[in-house]
Amino acid sequence: MSSNRVSLVSLFGAVLMLAACAAEEAAPLAPSDHPPAYTAWQGPSGRSWGDVRPALCTPLMPRVSGAIIGPSGGTLQIGPHVLTIPAGALSGDTWISGTTSGDSVNSVQFAPEGLHFAVPAVLSLSYANCSPPPFASLKIVYTSDDLFVLLERILSVDLRSRRTVAGVISHFSRYAVAY
Repeated sequence: MSSNRVSLVSLFGAVLMLAACAAEEAAPLAPSDHPPAYTAWQGPSGRSWGDVRPALCTPLMPRVSGAIIGPSGGTLQIGPHVLTIPAGALSGDTWISGTTSGDSVNSVQFAPEGLHFAVPAVLSLSYANCSPPPFASLKIVYTSDDLFVLLERILSVDLRSRRTVAGVISHFSRYAVAY
């Protein structure tokens, strides 16, 4: 088995273990415990995220972090958020940066824009400063640069006891915490 395939299998195994931990942390909901229905969130552009809403948060200080990460992988911490790039994801040394804007949605904009990984990376976004509705399951979403258009829902796990959501990403763009 190639090293990229072994790394990919290891990465997905780790995500499955995170999912199992999250399942143990989340208590089953009775039908009456589900949150009430809500209308779709719309940004100033008038575009909707459909049935997904950004988790609204107390703004954090804006942060910029960067590092050179190569074929052996590495970790980048941007404030309370962490990006873990596994071995084999990059073919050469690459300057990786992440920026948080300090607004009311926890999000990170990564550069270089559009970078694709040969092996997916794991992004962990904190929501310790957020107040999502009770019983909401948080997720990571890929958004437009202005945060007003939902582009994709990311396979992610809500780690409630850590107030963090972790997901697997294959390219760089802007990612945010949502429910």
